[in-house]
Amino acid sequence: MAEVELTILMPCLNEEQTVVQCVKLARQFLEESGVCGEVLIADNGSSDNSAVLAENAGARVIRVTECGIYCTYYLAAENNILPRFFLRTEGAFYIKAAPKSC
Repeated sequence: MAEVELTILMPCLNEEQTVVQCVKLARQFLEESGVCGEVLIADNGSSDNSAVLAENAGARVIRVTECGIYCTYYLAAENNILPRFFLRTEGAFYIKAAPKSC
C-alpha cells in the first residue's frame, strides 16, 4: 500500500445525518486529485451511528475520549498525523484542489 500523503481529519459527535456525505466528498476529492490520502474521522463519543456510517463510507475512524474539537488536533499530533484539511462533519464545507503552483 502506498504511503499516505494527505489526511483529511474530521472531528465528529452525533453527525449521522451528514457524516456519510462528508466522507464521500472528501474521498472524491482525493480520487479526483490523484492524491494518496485517507479520510480520518475522530469520533468524540457519538451516541448515534456516526462512527459505523463513516467506516462504511470508507473513512478510518478513531475514538477520541476527550470531547472537543481541539482534542482531535492533539490526538493527531500524538499519532504523528499531520492533517492538511481539518473539516467539520456538519457538512458545511467545499473541498477544491489547490493550484499546482502551491
